[in-house]
Amino acid sequence: MITPSLFPDQNGDPEVFYFRSLSSGSCGNASLLSCGETMIMIDAGLGIRTLKKSFKELAIDPKQLAAILVTHDHADHIRGLESFAVDFSVPVYASPLVYKALHHATYLHGGLMNHLALMQLEQPLTLGAMEITSFEVPHDATQNVGYRITGPRGCFTLMTDVGEVTAEVEAAIRGANYLVIESDYDEEMLRTGPYPMMLKERILGGNGHLSNREAACTVARNYHPDLRFLALCHLSGQNNNPTVARESMNSALLEIGVQPGRDLQLEVLQRRVISPLYKLC
Repeated sequence: MITPSLFPDQNGDPEVFYFRSLSSGSCGNASLLSCGETMIMIDAGLGIRTLKKSFKELAIDPKQLAAILVTHDHADHIRGLESFAVDFSVPVYASPLVYKALHHATYLHGGLMNHLALMQLEQPLTLGAMEITSFEVPHDATQNVGYRITGPRGCFTLMTDVGEVTAEVEAAIRGANYLVIESDYDEEMLRTGPYPMMLKERILGGNGHLSNREAACTVARNYHPDLRFLALCHLSGQNNNPTVARESMNSALLEIGVQPGRDLQLEVLQRRVISPLYKLC
């Protein structure tokens, strides 16, 4: 029998979300979200040994996962997906084009197919107390989706690898109570940094990544009083750092009269670092 407290340090409130990032960035992405008796993982972009080590450190049984949701088929989001899903018999959900792409992905060898399920865009999937809906986010993957996850006390939304801000991206922010959004690079650091011009152009393009400035302006433009938790994800190791990303978002929010720490909780998810456990309420 699975208890309501799937995280060992969870307080056991069966109606609220509990969120934790295992790692965020081009080095690998994976995060955990639970509500009541249901826990999911979003992306499995860490190596299988690192994923297993993280679950062991947190004293979480991987077999308790109800599902793994895939945002897109780049290696930093699916590196450990097949091994983890097969080893622990966890269902994997992917959007239509990603579902097809996973049949041929470099890091997969055919074992995932028995665990892979198709999740249509904008069609809700119910897992326990969670209602999960995917929506398209621009990026140069086969297909990239964000997830809108509704529970008894609000809506958790995650969007990473955001090439450009679309009406759908802005609507997702306006509908979120708890938001995880990409803040990948500082524009000046990228411009003056060592990346080759081709890579800089890819990052800056409409199917690349979201800068600190773009993320901050977009959140400020779509801020609403019911947004209570905001986490910045997928920070570049070369062209960003947590202090710069936080200051950019903090400044944009202060300009519209919103004070992080008073009006909402602002966090920065780091590379290769297991975050604290966030109770979202």
